[in-house]
Amino acid sequence: DLRTLDLFEAGDLAFSPDGKQLGFVGLGPDGKADVYVMDLTAADRAKSTRRVTNDFYAERSLSWGKDGLLMSCDRTPGGHFNLFLLDPQSGSARQLSSEAANHDGPSLGTDGSILYTSYASGKSNVFRLTGTKLERITDTHTGLFEPREVPSGLLVRKFFRGRFRLYKANREDLK
Repeated sequence: DLRTLDLFEAGDLAFSPDGKQLGFVGLGPDGKADVYVMDLTAADRAKSTRRVTNDFYAERSLSWGKDGLLMSCDRTPGGHFNLFLLDPQSGSARQLSSEAANHDGPSLGTDGSILYTSYASGKSNVFRLTGTKLERITDTHTGLFEPREVPSGLLVRKFFRGRFRLYKANREDLK
């Protein structure tokens, strides 16, 4: 019941690696979308829920890895959504990508890199961030969203014929 958390909506769910916490973006009565963390082992989950961010920036597309919460946020000079790593305890955020384009849907690759969608070329393609090195790994005519690496390649949502569909790209077909 979101009313007990004083929230109107919650989304962008991300479970901690150990499954004991849930990160999410909640919209409160102040009109701000911020990151919250709930302790799933607590007897009273509502009382265990903490607001991790409290600012006028918009956070979205959470993914929880061993180093913290990956997210897309417009906390950039130009207001573009870029990638950040958020410490779920302290709330400190470190910017991971810096581009005058929106980045969205981050997820961890099997090698520890970060996969995400970038709109840098005017259409959404999948990129990989390894340390500070950016690499575009797809080149399509239609949008690709929410990349997730699997052992044999990549799963993406693709907008095709007016609907979002799930597609698999084999590793050898990637750029």
